[in-house]
Amino acid sequence: MQAAPDLRKKLYAKLHIAKKQLGLDDDAWRDLLERVTGDRSLKVLDDTQLKGLVEECRRLGFKPAKQSKPLAGGREIRKARALWLSLWHLGVIPDPSEEALAGFARRVTGGKELGLAALQWVRGDDAFALIEALKERAARDAGVDWSPYRQGKRVVSHNPRARVIEAQRRILKQAGDSCPWVDIHKLSAVKADALIAELGEKIRTIRGAGADVRD
Repeated sequence: MQAAPDLRKKLYAKLHIAKKQLGLDDDAWRDLLERVTGDRSLKVLDDTQLKGLVEECRRLGFKPAKQSKPLAGGREIRKARALWLSLWHLGVIPDPSEEALAGFARRVTGGKELGLAALQWVRGDDAFALIEALKERAARDAGVDWSPYRQGKRVVSHNPRARVIEAQRRILKQAGDSCPWVDIHKLSAVKADALIAELGEKIRTIRGAGADVRD
């Protein structure tokens, strides 16, 4: 059953924002669609499937904005969003929203008085500083090792999702919880994100509300 035109437009708009907020490229987005619905195109989905996709995006960390406004774009900001969501799934921060990330970015780029007030303005050296601050927070507060995987001295892969999952497993193990073994290096980006979300739910349950966002 197809949704009414106005409802479908709203669902499409929400999913477009979710795609950007979750930092998914076109291939990863279509992989997500296929995993959730069995199809790789929004146009063929009915209203129930669209709503289910929105809910899965929420589980992965999508948080609809209270006010409708365009999200900041660009590769650096997408990377910053992905790192911010990783902090949420690691139990380090209590709020994965765009507004919370913008507040963190403002502190990193100069503080309350001098920092950049919107993610749309974060570029160049400021974007680099934001990404590094997010990675440092994950390493300091969750033990994430961002180094590449090596065989001897040779770099064989860069897999930041696998590094996040490794840290999540350590956190759960220290809390006395366990998670099923899976070869994280064979997971697609979408399946890795789904596993990160699943482990993140466990961590947040264990840790409760989580920690305050700090510099």
